[in-house]
Amino acid sequence: MSDIITLAQSIAEELVDHNAEMLIAPEFDLPSLATQRVVVAPIAQEVKILSRASREIIFRIDIAVLYRAKNIDIDAMLELVQSIGESFLGKKISGATCYSIEYNPIYDAEILRTKNQFCGVVNLAFKAVK
Repeated sequence: MSDIITLAQSIAEELVDHNAEMLIAPEFDLPSLATQRVVVAPIAQEVKILSRASREIIFRIDIAVLYRAKNIDIDAMLELVQSIGESFLGKKISGATCYSIEYNPIYDAEILRTKNQFCGVVNLAFKAVK
């Protein structure tokens, strides 16, 4: 199994309290989002040479928090997205350390307004040296 897939699966396992699942190519049917979903997806990998004997690998992983309801508590959902992101900062998983988190988007206002669906994304960047 590739390193980025292993890392994404390990991140999903860290989020077991949120019933997270790792998906390679996530697609969602809006009517089926009657309950909260947390999805982990591997996004990108970058490799840089540090020396003849070592290289730096940057892994980018996204975590999406999705929920559809008529009355969504935005504050609670934003707190959830932020707490998930901050729980990984500085954490070492599968030999890589999370050095950066970004919320992009922290929530999508258009989807919220038109479809009553909350969609917040945490972008994680992990670094490993091999």
